[in-house]
Amino acid sequence: MCRMIIAIGEIEAKNLISDLVLMAQGLNTVHERNMNLGEFKHENGWGISYLDIKTNKWYTYKSLKPIYNDEKVHDFINLRTKAIVLHARKATKGEVSLENTQPINYHSNKGDFFFVHNGTIQDISMSEKHDVQGNSDTVQWFNKLLNKFNEKDEIFKDEIYSFDNYTGANFFLVTPKKIFIGQSYKKFPKYYSMKMLNENGNIIVSSEIPNTMKNRDWKDLDNGSILELDLKPKSIA
Repeated sequence: MCRMIIAIGEIEAKNLISDLVLMAQGLNTVHERNMNLGEFKHENGWGISYLDIKTNKWYTYKSLKPIYNDEKVHDFINLRTKAIVLHARKATKGEVSLENTQPINYHSNKGDFFFVHNGTIQDISMSEKHDVQGNSDTVQWFNKLLNKFNEKDEIFKDEIYSFDNYTGANFFLVTPKKIFIGQSYKKFPKYYSMKMLNENGNIIVSSEIPNTMKNRDWKDLDNGSILELDLKPKSIA
């Protein structure tokens, strides 16, 4: 279980990071797991991946500390980027380790891949071929998707969900050319329902409406939906 944000366009990280800090502390909004502000924390590590404007390369930082206790978070406050993925973890399956901390990344001769997930998947098994190390359900799911990509050089929407026993299977998948954003849950709709803002050429999808942007035109994603975006956010499929 996690809180996560992805943003594409002309992005300043400062507000997004401060917003994720509040979400991780359970201080941003109430939902089924957080009936009173501050009750349900996402304290099992956090991570950030972003596309550097100057080098056009992806960089990742991950920590086992809660984002609200990690002094390194200040290193990213002034960051400007074309794409950013943020994640705060509440561990359910898999130990608390850097391998299981998200975003989980993989680099091959085809490019860079990043994956984050919110929810718990009960019936997913380890792929015979696993490029990414770790023992969480998120790692296992990512490996299955990487195997599909390696077979066909693309991922089809109808192949992403290959399991049935789960509470939530929300995800962001960054591939070298595309970004997939999916939402699927079977309980806790307030907790799992993601929000999307499409404004001034920027696209932001978040587990919760960020505190610094509450008065914007946010839309709920439909349960069972999968969005496909170009890294340059001109179209949504």
